[in-house]
Amino acid sequence: MRVLDLFAGSGALGFEALSRGAPNVTFIEKQAKIASQIKDTCHRLNLSAQEAEVICRNCVPWLKQDEQIWDLVFVDPPFADSNLYTKILHELQTHVSQFGLIYLEHSKRTPIDTNPYSVWKVATVGEVQFSLLSLDSGTSKQSAC
Repeated sequence: MRVLDLFAGSGALGFEALSRGAPNVTFIEKQAKIASQIKDTCHRLNLSAQEAEVICRNCVPWLKQDEQIWDLVFVDPPFADSNLYTKILHELQTHVSQFGLIYLEHSKRTPIDTNPYSVWKVATVGEVQFSLLSLDSGTSKQSAC
């Protein structure tokens, strides 16, 4: 399983995937200081370069040049820039495996156009809405928690 953690921040989502058996995670974080902190955490956890890769880049340009296919993608961009969601979801269309999933976090106050993705699940905790998306063109499996 190939896991991608976009806008990695603390890396919590990617580290959780590793703790649950993902063989490797690629963390993308544009702020050098934060990317360095993720690398430090990887070292403290004794993760090899094959298990955890940290890339200090802006997510949208990085995705445009990336040629890999991902099975699970975490997307948790800054809530203030709602345009990022459209750009990222558009770029991910060619980067998600046939049965791959996208975990998306955003403000519950900001509607996100998830087309052409199927929404499998949606939950809201406080101000944060979580969505689980796939490119499966079948019937939407949306359910509220």
